[in-house]
Amino acid sequence: MERKEESLNPTSKQNLLLSIAAVVILAGIAWVSLRTTGESAEDSRAAVKRAQTLPPEMFGHKNNLFCFMDEHGSACAICQNIAVDARNMHKDGLSIERIKETIVAKYAKYAP
Repeated sequence: MERKEESLNPTSKQNLLLSIAAVVILAGIAWVSLRTTGESAEDSRAAVKRAQTLPPEMFGHKNNLFCFMDEHGSACAICQNIAVDARNMHKDGLSIERIKETIVAKYAKYAP
């Protein structure tokens, strides 16, 4: 009897890779959060919760969440401030579009 080799179709492979990437990202965020205390840990959690509200393609990152995927966010005051500002504006009821505009206006001067 011939044994069939099971293979994943391209969509299944993409889904598997995306799942692995998501786990790696979440593990990185957890690692940074556990290594930090006080405001920087809170900022990391705020960035995760509000990643979609932050401006894309800023400072070489897709969004502010990227800052907290490694040690960068725990040491970068700008990334921490962006996360806190976005969280506070969201709490105040500002729209996502308004939050993005405000963040870009405030922090664009720091872009390379």
